[in-house]
Amino acid sequence: MTTKHTPGPWHVGRGADGHPIVYVDCPASEGSGPGIAHVCPIPHMRSTQGTKEANAHLIAAAPDLLAACDEALNHIEEGTTSYHYISAAIAKARGE
Repeated sequence: MTTKHTPGPWHVGRGADGHPIVYVDCPASEGSGPGIAHVCPIPHMRSTQGTKEANAHLIAAAPDLLAACDEALNHIEEGTTSYHYISAAIAKARGE
């Protein structure tokens, strides 16, 4: 993936419709900057407000989780199960 993700920090806010929205902090704006993701209900899965909130917080944590995985990989022995899982997660996050 040649395009990089929007730099963080990201945080969770609320849209006009009440659904969670993941925002990027924007120093030039008062409060929230542009929206990264609008977390909507999934009708056939009967998404609850708690599920939508949990999904929004997981999305908002993505840049921090990727950075933590990158750092952890430097301290884990190559070839171990942990190394494999973290490498796979990093590749997935980068669209590889």
